[in-house]
Amino acid sequence: MACRACGLAYADPVGPLAPETFDISRTDHWTGELDESLACRNFANAVAELADAYTGIVGRAPQRLLVIGRWHPAFKGLALAIPEIEFAADEVDEISVLAQPLLEVLGDQIKRADVILLNGFLEARTDPASGLAGLAGYLKPDALLAVTFASTRSVASKVLRKRWRGFFADTIAFYDAENLNILMSRCGFDRVAIWRMQTLYSLGYAVRRLGLSASLQRLLAVTRLAAARASTPAGYQLAVFRPHDGGARDTLSIVVPVFNEASSVEAILSSLTTLELPLDYEIVVVESGSTDGSREIVESFASAGTVRAIFQEEARGKGYAVRAGLAAATGEIIMIQDADFEYDFDDYAALLAPIMQRHASFVLGSRTLGLDDWRIRQYTGTPWRGALVNVGQVVFERTFNLLYRQNTTDIHTMFKVFRRECIDGLEFTSNRFNFDIELVCKIVRNGHVPMEVPVNYQGRGFDEGKKVTFADAWPNYFQLFRCRFQRSRSQYSRARHSNLAQLG
Repeated sequence: MACRACGLAYADPVGPLAPETFDISRTDHWTGELDESLACRNFANAVAELADAYTGIVGRAPQRLLVIGRWHPAFKGLALAIPEIEFAADEVDEISVLAQPLLEVLGDQIKRADVILLNGFLEARTDPASGLAGLAGYLKPDALLAVTFASTRSVASKVLRKRWRGFFADTIAFYDAENLNILMSRCGFDRVAIWRMQTLYSLGYAVRRLGLSASLQRLLAVTRLAAARASTPAGYQLAVFRPHDGGARDTLSIVVPVFNEASSVEAILSSLTTLELPLDYEIVVVESGSTDGSREIVESFASAGTVRAIFQEEARGKGYAVRAGLAAATGEIIMIQDADFEYDFDDYAALLAPIMQRHASFVLGSRTLGLDDWRIRQYTGTPWRGALVNVGQVVFERTFNLLYRQNTTDIHTMFKVFRRECIDGLEFTSNRFNFDIELVCKIVRNGHVPMEVPVNYQGRGFDEGKKVTFADAWPNYFQLFRCRFQRSRSQYSRARHSNLAQLG
């Protein structure tokens, strides 16, 4: 069963808790020395990744790791990137770990750990939030919590469909990066890193887990092809979290790029400075060398102390300006606002509510959601231009949804609201209007699923100062493919620990 709102999927029915749920050596999934060695190498890879991430975040190497969840006795004999490793299974029985809050059964071990790894743990609980209750406030100040999970949005899950579940024994709940992020946020944690994991499998193991015919399994055994191995993107991901400051309130940064908007910028800034919002906010204006008097207007607001202003000497594009605004923004929540009145300030509350209530980390204000058609731009005097732009939007949306496996209606919207964690570690390079596409694509690739909220929209025509042109269409469209297929970068190096070469 799957929740239509967040995508969390549960096995139905859920069987009774089984002893040795987490001891993979007691299952029939890992047979023989080869599968055992590959399981060890996969675990060592995960520990090396965690050590690199911890060092990048905290500034020192971790010393103690506590593993809660799946384990193998052979893990204890490995030379790993984190020197001291404890396994929850050594102290308590697995039924207690699955049925009670972690603090009640592992309090002392949790207090000592630099890193806590929930290795398939959340996927084995019917009530994960109760298991994490109070954990965020009990960790050491520099401790991190890591979660391995099989993502339902992975390519492997989409291609293999029902057979994909065969790789994950005793799994009750199936997550994706977004609903896991929401769960952890409600339990007091902020995500600081996430990446996809390559998993080593033997061909024989993969065939068994896929449930293919016994005759094929015998053939592979006879021809010794069962021993062939490969690194496979099976859908596993590793996410790292840290407790958020429970005493700190959310703050909002509104980034406003300005270039030759003298007819509207004064009214826009006046409206922004008098908004009544349920959180503290700052206005970051990026003025890009306007020649129509816009700069002088921005200077007057900056002098009055009502906005923070960044003055650029020349116009290098909307994307370049917004990137400067993002770098200067200090809020935990960020919103982009154009210096015109195409959008309605009354929609701010609806856009911010899902993020402040921790229902989403990334919100798009859709101009088309809930409408009977997609004709949102109707330009008086040049109706053909509006029709072409509308057709183009449909093409863009369908291409985006196909490439990124989403179901959005408006990625071009100016109203993009997101938590800072959505862009942590991301590198943006676009200077023009294709930045709008780059921002959405890279946030989605970073594991955040956009929630769409319908907003009001009154489009202005090209004769009224609209700056995007048909010449921007191809760079924007190409951006969809460039962001999808370029090698993703993380803010943390994940070079393998040197001793991994000794593991086979």
